[in-house]
Amino acid sequence: HIYRSVAHSSPINEKVNTLSYFETLCVDTAAANVLINSSLMTLFVRMLRASKAPMLRIRLTSCMGLLLRHATYITEELSGCGVV
Repeated sequence: HIYRSVAHSSPINEKVNTLSYFETLCVDTAAANVLINSSLMTLFVRMLRASKAPMLRIRLTSCMGLLLRHATYITEELSGCGVV
């Protein structure tokens, strides 16, 4: 549901609210390990490059930072999308 809410053409406020909720999931190490190596991170990078909305960019950057901070395992493939 998170991917669908953020990826599709929903209003910016809905995306920001979804990402605010997602931030609460990012601080758990086990969850961060799974989430950072999922398609969500690639989506966040693409959206960050394309978005001009400041609040959306802040939430995307915050989620990415939290995942990077709390993950203990990051796959090699992630470096290919330009995150690390």
